[in-house]
Amino acid sequence: MKYSEYINSNTWKEKRLKRIQFDENKCRLCDCKNDLEVHHRPSSYKKIPKESIEKDLITLCVQCHDLITNRIREERFKSIVLPTCECSRQIKNMESGINGRMENKNIQTEIGMSNADAQWGFGKPNE
Repeated sequence: MKYSEYINSNTWKEKRLKRIQFDENKCRLCDCKNDLEVHHRPSSYKKIPKESIEKDLITLCVQCHDLITNRIREERFKSIVLPTCECSRQIKNMESGINGRMENKNIQTEIGMSNADAQWGFGKPNE
């Protein structure tokens, strides 16, 4: 069964409710009682749909769930080095060329109006 199918199944809905009740209807990290979700510990994915409610799941609020999930992804992908393609080399060359040209040129930063004029988005009001 695909994970997306499982998450929409009655089996998951029952486990989710049991885990939330097990955690006294609050986030295990911050004790928040709003927007609760149930997080699968990374080692539990291989056990789906037979994961343990007590050992493989944890109740988290949306914010803590995002925090934990992002941290797990960061750890998982930190060792991956993406190959450098010709496009990225060309972009770096363009950026260094543009930066070099900007340093050597006198770029106009003033438009020719006073700061007072800039405060009126559609021109000055009728006086």
